[in-house]
Amino acid sequence: MVRLWATGKAQYVRDEELLQSPGQLLSTLAWVLLIPFWRDIHFYCAHRFSHVIAFYKYVHSLHHRNTDPEPFSVLCMHPVEHLVYFSNALTPSCICKYLL
Repeated sequence: MVRLWATGKAQYVRDEELLQSPGQLLSTLAWVLLIPFWRDIHFYCAHRFSHVIAFYKYVHSLHHRNTDPEPFSVLCMHPVEHLVYFSNALTPSCICKYLL
């Protein structure tokens, strides 16, 4: 993010500017409040999809083969499943880019 600000590819907004512009402030607050809801909805839908028989058989079953539950066992997934789960970080940015 710092590199994007330094090269001018992302707009940097100082605190003073943010507090003077009510629209910018409301937009920032909306993102801060809506992102946790987005993450929960995305995870729920992605996990429900991962239990569809065809996807489960070839991809998600690797995750359920783990017999030693520990904090890092959640990362024991097929690479395709990683793409599905971690796409939640890129989707809001892509939507925002094309809407604004």
